[in-house]
Amino acid sequence: TVLKMLDAERLLSAGRDEKAAIWHVGERRQISAQGLTFWPRAAAVSPDAQRALFTHRGAALYHLPDLERVRVWSTGSVGRCAVFLPGTESFVIGSANGKTYVFDSASAQPGVLLNAHDGRVLGAAVHAASHTLITAGSEGRLHFTDWQTRQLLGSLAHADKKFTALYASPDGAFFATGNQDDSMTLWDMRALDAPRLFTLPFAKTTPDQLAA
Repeated sequence: TVLKMLDAERLLSAGRDEKAAIWHVGERRQISAQGLTFWPRAAAVSPDAQRALFTHRGAALYHLPDLERVRVWSTGSVGRCAVFLPGTESFVIGSANGKTYVFDSASAQPGVLLNAHDGRVLGAAVHAASHTLITAGSEGRLHFTDWQTRQLLGSLAHADKKFTALYASPDGAFFATGNQDDSMTLWDMRALDAPRLFTLPFAKTTPDQLAA
């Protein structure tokens, strides 16, 4: 279910067998492993590769590379995607109920509602320079949210496309959306004159201005 590169040599895996493991790719050996008590549906790795988050009908935070569990949260809905927010102790979970929550990894408090889609939230990415969280809903709409102020900056509908996934490049310059018609759209975040364009209503922005 989950494959995440931690760095150039280490890979994190987890799946339906309710087990997580870290592998050395070059040497083709297992570095560490841990049994889970759930089937992880999605995962995120912190920017420093010291923590991993697994989602299910809740969330569980693990320390890396020993895979020691740190904390758990209940979300009430299956988490379909997750991302850590750079420069903070927080992470975001996008859920099957269409809601996006932000959590403080240092606290056991419930997550705070950040935004909501009409469909399932199937992908999340960040544009660190503008502190913007991008979420993709199965209804075919992208939401852009300032994670510092927790304000929805706007949304953008991709005509005739229903999203299935969203992934960002490591430098945040690009992100790609998978579409229900088996196509992929590449979005060029360099086209954004941040922070100026992020202060404009996204209703005035067209997909062609962002899609490569």
